[in-house]
Amino acid sequence: MRVLLCAMTGMGNAALTSLRSAGIDVVAVITDPVDGPGFPHYPCEDLVSLCRRCRVPIWSGFDFKQSSSLARIQQESPDVLVVATSKKIIPPSVVEFLQGRAINCHPSLLPHHRGPTPVAWTIQHGDRETGLTFIQPTPQIDAGPIWSQHRITVESDETAGSLRCRLDQQELPKRLPDVVASVVSGSVKPQPQTGTATQEPRIDPLIWGEESLPPNLDQCLRDYRARVPHPGVFLRDANRLSRIGELHILDRAAPHDLSRPSIMISQRRFEIFLSDGTITGNLTSDEPQLTPSR
Repeated sequence: MRVLLCAMTGMGNAALTSLRSAGIDVVAVITDPVDGPGFPHYPCEDLVSLCRRCRVPIWSGFDFKQSSSLARIQQESPDVLVVATSKKIIPPSVVEFLQGRAINCHPSLLPHHRGPTPVAWTIQHGDRETGLTFIQPTPQIDAGPIWSQHRITVESDETAGSLRCRLDQQELPKRLPDVVASVVSGSVKPQPQTGTATQEPRIDPLIWGEESLPPNLDQCLRDYRARVPHPGVFLRDANRLSRIGELHILDRAAPHDLSRPSIMISQRRFEIFLSDGTITGNLTSDEPQLTPSR
């Protein structure tokens, strides 16, 4: 089998490694440098570096919108296109040339959490399970029919970074080679997504101040973990913004005489007093940054 991989660092590394380990020929990798902070939000070799070590051709700056792009794909004669995190939109002409054999790997249980930061929204909403959904790309983002879907439990202390790492580096390698094989052989047909779809925007930094604190411990922890390590939660003290580094539950008992949530900051430490307990942690001096899409 011949696979054309369109990917970014992180999930792309796992896709490339697992496909090659299964004896599947990756003819080229379409990838570009990441323009946002910290992506993929866990330690990982740059995908370009990995491709060079594996001697896999890199198509940098590849634009699906250009008239010559389809001809270049046709020249390589891939059996299937795999998308493992990308900002690029796959045009219908490419899917048609491949006779539908295109797979987009999405880190949520579609149709839930369509959009650029699904793992963060999984944590933000307090979902108890998530997974990987392999879909056929369509012009409507993340709305294509499903080739295969696989569920996992979300751990109670999981952050967006740790969950994304687990989905990319542990779950994807277990599933992707078999999905590719079944799509190429024609033994599986894509099925329409069912259920209520949720379309969500990129998750942005959150700023807490005396007038904008979460109401309780659960909301506080979900707000924080959904943004760790990026884009982060920040505390406003006068005119200064400081990034929350670590955050822990200090006490689950309601503070005495608490009329509303409040903050106490001393040096680089803080305490947040909420209706059902107290949160403590440390601060850094980072300024807010946006999360890169996908």
